[in-house]
Amino acid sequence: MSDVDLLVRASIAGDCTEAVRLIVAGTVPNFQQGTYGRTPLHEAVVHGHRDMVVSLITHGADINAPNAAAHCWTPLHEAVVHAGDAIVAVLIAHGADASAKNADGHTPLELAQTKSTTHAAALQSLLQSCTPIDAGLRLIVGANQRKWLRDGHYTTGSGVARGGGEPFHYERGIVLNTTHSHGKDTTGSEWSIVAYHGTDWCNLDSILENGLKVGNPTECLTFKGAVHGAGVYCSPEQSYAKLYSRGTPRKLDGGHGAVRLVLGLRIRNRLAITKTSNSQIWVVRNAADIVVQDINLTFE
Repeated sequence: MSDVDLLVRASIAGDCTEAVRLIVAGTVPNFQQGTYGRTPLHEAVVHGHRDMVVSLITHGADINAPNAAAHCWTPLHEAVVHAGDAIVAVLIAHGADASAKNADGHTPLELAQTKSTTHAAALQSLLQSCTPIDAGLRLIVGANQRKWLRDGHYTTGSGVARGGGEPFHYERGIVLNTTHSHGKDTTGSEWSIVAYHGTDWCNLDSILENGLKVGNPTECLTFKGAVHGAGVYCSPEQSYAKLYSRGTPRKLDGGHGAVRLVLGLRIRNRLAITKTSNSQIWVVRNAADIVVQDINLTFE
């Protein structure tokens, strides 16, 4: 029996020890199999194994992976039909997308309403009771994104502060700390300057994995073309960075509003910054002089 088959069997049986052993040995838990194209996480949900659900998510299972295209059910779709409220709650807490639509165009909540009024009410309650930080974390749902997050997330209002002798202006939002600046001394002469970089959601995986790269933002209306030369473009004003022309807002669960994706940066020192004729635009020529400190979900 192959390791893939063994992982499916472990997921169905709820054997967390065996599942973790197989994943650590190199079996990626996001393959589809069987008649319905279920992933191991789908199987754990359908068979009611809460601890297995947690183990698979913790070890890289894609919480929003659909099953076969003919059905396109995520694990949360499966949970509201086949599992209990405890598994639904676990999926929601780990960032399951309650707005995902299956092949018939139904969200998990709509599916729950057709199956059980009680179940639908529980799911609705879970979605509405989440904090802004919980809601923000649900937008950062990919396994490749979650692995870059560390503890200490917080919400913030608008204001002005200073770092490395340079003022920066921040906006009301949700701040999710990343591991990238962990271990860097941001209180000394280096890495204390703060700036912001607006981007689209589809870029987040690549940026977290590879860092920001030097480019020429010819399609970015905020900067009106690469008139300041190649580099990483950023701003000391978060309100300006969030105007990135291709950055689209996303709604938060729980009625917390809509946010845009802005990255909070740390810059090595003043020498790394090329200031332009526009005080809202800085260019960092060397990508090694900039690090992503946090993910800012900036309110509209």
